[in-house]
Amino acid sequence: MTPSSHRARSVVRAGLALYLIVLVVYSIAPSSIPGASMTALLPGRDLMAHVLAYGLLTLLLCGATGRRGGSANTGATAAGANAGASSAGANAGATAAGTNAGVTSAGALALGINGILELAQALIPWRAASLRDFAAGLLGTCVALAAWLAFRRAVWHVRPASECREASATASGLDTTQ
Repeated sequence: MTPSSHRARSVVRAGLALYLIVLVVYSIAPSSIPGASMTALLPGRDLMAHVLAYGLLTLLLCGATGRRGGSANTGATAAGANAGASSAGANAGATAAGTNAGVTSAGALALGINGILELAQALIPWRAASLRDFAAGLLGTCVALAAWLAFRRAVWHVRPASECREASATASGLDTTQ
């Protein structure tokens, strides 16, 4: 990781920490706190606020936990390298494996936080837990994950693991069409 990417990741993590504090406060505090009425500006109001809140949380988690790639070494990548695959094919496999783990972790964390905050609201007298709110948070998480994966593929040219295996096999001269 270069010093500039390390600084960027640190800034994203600091932003994530601040955002988590705000999300927790607005999820458990009474609705009379300043800024709570901003949801009236959104179409779909409360549900859209959940979609946006957990979508942003997921994007921040992807930025904080995901790796651009190259540092993970999976068994498939090591096997491809041992079979004589080029370093480009082996690096492509490592790139996909490293970033997929970060994206999976980000999605799981976002869903866990969503569920914990909804359960906490069920225990607080002035709040009400709602399965619809959880579903809206789930939708926000899914949309954000899809956007992150599309962005990653378009900008960083990270390919899905299946394409990486094909590239690795092609580089080593193996026939993958069978």
